[in-house]
Amino acid sequence: MNTLENPAAQMSSVPNVLIGERPLRAVLIAHSAWQQKKPGGIRADLTGGSFNDLKLPRMNIAGAILRSSNWLNTDLAGADFSAALLDQADFRQAMLAQTDLTGADLSNTNFEGSWLRMANLSETTLSASNFHRARMEGARLLETKVHETNFSSAELRSTGWHQSRIFRCQFSDADLESALFYNARLQFCRLVSIRGVGCNFSNATVQDCEFLRANFTGGKFNGSKLERNSFRDANFRNADFREARINGSSFQNAIFEGARFLGANCMGADFRGTNLKGAREFSAEMLSQSRTDQQSILPNGAYGPYCKGSGAERPAMR
Repeated sequence: MNTLENPAAQMSSVPNVLIGERPLRAVLIAHSAWQQKKPGGIRADLTGGSFNDLKLPRMNIAGAILRSSNWLNTDLAGADFSAALLDQADFRQAMLAQTDLTGADLSNTNFEGSWLRMANLSETTLSASNFHRARMEGARLLETKVHETNFSSAELRSTGWHQSRIFRCQFSDADLESALFYNARLQFCRLVSIRGVGCNFSNATVQDCEFLRANFTGGKFNGSKLERNSFRDANFRNADFREARINGSSFQNAIFEGARFLGANCMGADFRGTNLKGAREFSAEMLSQSRTDQQSILPNGAYGPYCKGSGAERPAMR
């Protein structure tokens, strides 16, 4: 039960913190009335307030004005911040597991080291925000607008980014195992040394991004547009690139053992020094349109460059 769904029964658990000259409990009760459009209701405005080291689990503060507020080390598990104005708020090391932040303004908000497991950040605005080392396993970021935000070294396993628009963001050293980027759009992002085992980019558009040393073992890229990206030294063992457009991307020194390429557009793809041994469903035309060199290992195990008519596009029979 949220704190404000039954204020009379729940307010006793709210610390006696003063907001200006009013107790936090009174502010929350008035905000509950505002949410329910009852007489005497007042929208909570906690701009600049400090709520560090408090225990406020399941607090319902949806729609409140919380600009530049501080919540360091605060327990907010299961709280409702949906549609709140949280720009420039500070949630470092806060407990935000299963918290609802749907539709909130999180511009310039600091979540460094916070716990956001199973949190809902769908339809939020993330601009110049910080999630460095945040723990976000299973969090949802559906239809989110993400701009110049830092997710470096964050735990992002099984996160959902469906339909999101992600621009100039930093994901380097993040754990994105089994993350879902279905139909998302990423541009000018850095995903260096990420752990993306089983990551799903089906039907996504990824342009001008850097994936140096990324691990995409078993990743799904079917139907995606992967244009002008750098995947140098990446691991794509058993990945799925069926019907993908990888034209203009660099895969130098990457590994594609067991990967699938049926119907992929490889025009201008750079496979120099790449290990394609055992890669499946290449056609002669696809490899002819890409770049290979003497260090390339072709699907049949022979060294390149690929010559049309050689049959090297077919994996060797075992």
